[in-house]
Amino acid sequence: MRYPEGRKLRTIEHRDGPVLVSTDLHGNLDDFHRLRAIFESAPRCLWVSVGDWVHGPADEERRDVASDDGEPLYDYDDRSPELLEELFDLMDGGRVVSLPGNHEHAHVGGKRTRKFHDDEAAFLESRLPAARVEELRKRFLSWPLFVRLPSQGVLVTHGAPMAELDGPDDVERVRYQGPNDARSARLLESALTNYGFLRDHDRMLLQKLGGEMIVHGHDRSEQGFEPSAEAALLLCSSFGAKKSRKAFLWLEPGRTWRLGDLREGREIRFLYG
Repeated sequence: MRYPEGRKLRTIEHRDGPVLVSTDLHGNLDDFHRLRAIFESAPRCLWVSVGDWVHGPADEERRDVASDDGEPLYDYDDRSPELLEELFDLMDGGRVVSLPGNHEHAHVGGKRTRKFHDDEAAFLESRLPAARVEELRKRFLSWPLFVRLPSQGVLVTHGAPMAELDGPDDVERVRYQGPNDARSARLLESALTNYGFLRDHDRMLLQKLGGEMIVHGHDRSEQGFEPSAEAALLLCSSFGAKKSRKAFLWLEPGRTWRLGDLREGREIRFLYG
């Protein structure tokens, strides 16, 4: 069944409170609860996520991956069903916005992901009642591919998209369920699955869509964050970061931000720091 899709570029003017930006949780309910508590501590906060809320580690594999100093990175239960239920309730309040990651896209026409199961979308949907599966598909299809925050100077993406576009109209032509022409297909795939920017593509993307800085996830960073280009920040809020380094972005109102302005402990904060 095909469902209607939402706009692919969403512009949000938010001037009366902080903006929280987080990245891939992959079914980690404890980290979701921690982020929710931080969000709820500021009544006028806007929370923007890059997606990949779902598809966590399988029991038999989750302890196999460790940091350089031996700390387990994926030692948690996959609680994607509970996370989605609580997330959707929270999003109905209007101050939580998410992009789809490639793991959400797998439920609505994208390539099936195989990080911990042969077909992670099928595995998750087998754990949900039919009505819940229908709801998640409708919601994922309504989520934008890019979020633009003009007051903060920030463009939020899931991965590191190529800049083969002339402007916002090219973004709006993308269809999650297809069909897409070759150019739209490349934009969609790169926005969801690219791990790094090609030379100057971060600047080119900002020139076409606006902003001073890109914030994205999709990749892992044990230290929680790192520059991924001259004007782009890779943020790792949960999946792939050491517990003490799980990072989120906290931008106070009143100014636009560039990558060089961000300070560890001020704008770049830690869930358990």
